[in-house]
Amino acid sequence: MSPLKGKVALVTGASRGLGEGAARALSAQGAAVMLLARDGAAVGTVAHSIVAAGGRAEALACDVADYAAIEGAVQMARKRLGGLDILVNNAGIIEPISELATSDPAAWANNIQINLVGAYHVVRAVLGGMLKGGGGTIVNVSSGAAHRPLEGWSA
Repeated sequence: MSPLKGKVALVTGASRGLGEGAARALSAQGAAVMLLARDGAAVGTVAHSIVAAGGRAEALACDVADYAAIEGAVQMARKRLGGLDILVNNAGIIEPISELATSDPAAWANNIQINLVGAYHVVRAVLGGMLKGGGGTIVNVSSGAAHRPLEGWSA
């Protein structure tokens, strides 16, 4: 029996990279997966390939910086997939890469809105249902930039 059979996972930033890999690994272990990313076409392609391999997957274009959109995505995951047990909070960007003195204030704020506020949005949206259901698992993915920043990565 698959260790995650009957579990439902939501994965942000699931259109490529670590998010896509996490979604595929969770599916391979039996979880149904709700995949979110700003690029709806790319995340849809990942979901279709998971379904073609025998898994259960839904995809939705969604920006973690938009709390109402995240709430809707969480509700959709619960409705279409039957619950929500696991969150892989992976969405993030690295831009802008520039010295602070010459950085674009709007781009810098957008980074914080996605990487910090967006991560909060997703945890906030799933937490109530997880607590009501007796628990769940939340994995917040961080970048190596958080531990080994380089010049120009001020945000």
